[in-house]
Amino acid sequence: MQQEILSSISERGPDRSRCIVNLLFENHLEGKMEAPSWKELWQHCWDEPLDSRKGADVQRSANVRQAVYRLREILDRFFEEPVGRKWRVRASIQLEEYRLVFESNRPDTDEGTGPPMLGNEEEPEEE
Repeated sequence: MQQEILSSISERGPDRSRCIVNLLFENHLEGKMEAPSWKELWQHCWDEPLDSRKGADVQRSANVRQAVYRLREILDRFFEEPVGRKWRVRASIQLEEYRLVFESNRPDTDEGTGPPMLGNEEEPEEE
């Protein structure tokens, strides 16, 4: 899923959306419970040091929020396309924390259990 999402991103300029996707998937796969702060995202995905001047962090945090907002839209579009609909669950980024959450990708159910990729769901034959 991560690779398909990454390949669907057409980035203009620096590759920050891909960097954020990679970091959030890594955190999820490693079982990290603590969501990264905007400063951690900045340090990991921007090639600029944090400015120590008073008030400078307001602009930096706004840049991170804007990048995450854009990434949320990218994820929504990805899961609306046929390639994204084949997954049993869909990834999204929580509004209040920078972490991935997985929810059902099927309109007829709220459950996201089972294997993440949809396939030919055939009933086993009785003997």
